[in-house]
Amino acid sequence: LRATPPGRQNMPVLGNSIAERGIDEALLAERFAAEGLRFPKLTLAGSAALTFGFLADAVADLEPRAAIFVASGPALSSNLELDRVHTYDVRAVGELFSPAGILDSAGFHAGGFAGELHVFARHRRALLRAALVRLGLRPWKRDPTEAELAQARERGPGDEAWRAWLHHPIPDSYPNSNTRALVRLGRVLRERGSRLIVLDAPLHPAALLADAEGRIDAYRKQLRSIAAAEGLELLAPEQLVELAPQDFAD
Repeated sequence: LRATPPGRQNMPVLGNSIAERGIDEALLAERFAAEGLRFPKLTLAGSAALTFGFLADAVADLEPRAAIFVASGPALSSNLELDRVHTYDVRAVGELFSPAGILDSAGFHAGGFAGELHVFARHRRALLRAALVRLGLRPWKRDPTEAELAQARERGPGDEAWRAWLHHPIPDSYPNSNTRALVRLGRVLRERGSRLIVLDAPLHPAALLADAEGRIDAYRKQLRSIAAAEGLELLAPEQLVELAPQDFAD
């Protein structure tokens, strides 16, 4: 965010590793060179919509013509993995969490509030990890075991977050903190004279066959409902181009 100067030529791309690997910002910049647009990626692997709900004001500070959020089932799930949320804005808490949700995640909010007060508290997890690596007490990145690789193959195509979401024993409930974050992101951008474009990440054909519980249909129904209610532009690539299994990196 700090490395991107503000301006109407900005079209920031927001999302997790799907956005990171699936969006070619150089190709987009070439395609829209006549308009001078640039497409900086503001992505974080494993992040859900909640990350960008907290960052809504910071994204709006870029004064973008529009922002692009790459949505997926895990990104709007009600089964929150707050250890993957590395952003916080105390001003947004009341809009993103219900009172019960705040109480259920009191530790997360305490850490987030402390992080807003001091930089060391904000980066405590990264500093601790770096110290442990430096002391030789843990590797920077752990390679998966053979058992984990075998389990991943059994679950089918898609990254770990996607497979975990598809096979999670607890169904998603809507609305939730992630869907509220998407609403907040769209509202803040709209109030600042911009808009939010939501790109529904395409699905591997095998994922549709593996969805015995109807999670994908429920997620897409909720995404369409949010887009209609909030005036968001929703793009579904599968309705525009025909994708084959070999078109997917995972």
